[in-house]
Amino acid sequence: MGVAGEVLPLAETSLVESCQRGDRQALESLYRLHSRRVYSVVRRMVGAMDADEVTQETFIRIFKGINGFRGESGLGTWVYRLAVHVSLTFLSRRQQQLERMRPVE
Repeated sequence: MGVAGEVLPLAETSLVESCQRGDRQALESLYRLHSRRVYSVVRRMVGAMDADEVTQETFIRIFKGINGFRGESGLGTWVYRLAVHVSLTFLSRRQQQLERMRPVE
């Protein structure tokens, strides 16, 4: 089910189910389908210098968390939310590191 009771498209449902079974080709398809958008979102949030690292971390989280995807939103929406969350976490950690590096007055 998608948002407001909408049914996910059959192709998307099939892709998710294949990913949940650990099908490598399905995981690669998921990556190819969403990698440009994820990179674009991440780059806008964290900057070009860290975009590759945060994009990689996002897909690690996606692949580890795909079994928890319940289809309550579209797959693209879920992927986008994870990208934003991973980016915000990265920015928060970077800020904490910068604060620890400041000289004590």
